[in-house]
Amino acid sequence: MIGDDDSSKSLYRWRMPESLYLHIWQTFWKPPRPLFLYLAHLAVHIGNFYKPLEAPAEVISKFKYIEDINRRIQAAMTSVLDDSVGAVFKALHAKNMLDNSIILFVSDNGGEVNPEFGGHASNYPLRGKKQTFWEGGIHLPALIWSPLLNLDEPRISEQLMHVTDWLPTLYRAGGGDPADLGPMDGVDMWDAFLGGSPSPRTEMLQNLDPIYGVSALRMGDMKLVNGSTGEGFDFWYGPSGLDNFTEHTSYDWVFKESSPVEDVLRENGMWIAQDPDEVYQRNRIKCKKPVPEEAYSSCKPTEKPCLFNITEDPCEYVNLADIYPDMVKMMMDKIIEYNATAMEPQFKPKDHRADPMCHHFYYVPWLEPEHYTECDYAS
Repeated sequence: MIGDDDSSKSLYRWRMPESLYLHIWQTFWKPPRPLFLYLAHLAVHIGNFYKPLEAPAEVISKFKYIEDINRRIQAAMTSVLDDSVGAVFKALHAKNMLDNSIILFVSDNGGEVNPEFGGHASNYPLRGKKQTFWEGGIHLPALIWSPLLNLDEPRISEQLMHVTDWLPTLYRAGGGDPADLGPMDGVDMWDAFLGGSPSPRTEMLQNLDPIYGVSALRMGDMKLVNGSTGEGFDFWYGPSGLDNFTEHTSYDWVFKESSPVEDVLRENGMWIAQDPDEVYQRNRIKCKKPVPEEAYSSCKPTEKPCLFNITEDPCEYVNLADIYPDMVKMMMDKIIEYNATAMEPQFKPKDHRADPMCHHFYYVPWLEPEHYTECDYAS
């Protein structure tokens, strides 16, 4: 929460982005010009060390059935994010823009599970967490919705895709030729989306960190991991919170208080998820439980690279490096090739004057004259 200068009011910071976003859009956009909107939401990111998790009390109270208070707040933060998505969707509907819109909902990294960092997320049953190269850190939720996809029913994509692919894909969907953009790392996925065909991407560099000596590479079904970030969270941390959900209760639970998105889509004859539970169940990642004992010891990436078939083994239980040494060598050679063109990290030192505690708990351009202060709270 943040307050104004006289502390007589407070505003939940994570409700501000869509309000500002909608104000700018509705004030300055002039149709029929094309429009690109990007909303980088703060929720459900952890906050500062003195208040890592925060949500409005009335939202937290909706999740009293979650015993762990930190997980309860995490759920409330997710709920606020969900409300924000609904607000943006309704605004697009009010402007009669849905028929010609492409809407993406994409996460940037896996959740933080280390309580020392304020993390109470869950990536289970996937391995690892945020800031690791395991699937729990990089295998992320992503959704694309658009009438332009011409779908009669929801489709679960198994196509390999990297964040850099969005630029040429959206440029193509908007009528442009990605070749006009010049050399780039991304590949155009639009035809693959329309036809459900295999991804044109067959290779993906997933990590190349010269500070920790960490690297990870995906080629087809195979993934190579080499080194560790030193986070100490290289295993499996659960539960997911979904273990007590049955196939026919999750939909009622999610939509029990209605959904603005569903309401709009049904009103316009665009709701194609006839059985959301069936889609949800197909989309869940399911792995053997409990984690096999040998999975903890078979891969020691700080000693030598590990190899996994991610398609068959998304939870990274079975290290295949000793079975396919030629594949390991080929993939390590490719990593060396990538590394030859990598640039040195350009980190800036921390500036304690930027700490929100120095600015009434706001993030501001702290070097500007109106905000400058020699505050030393965090020094």
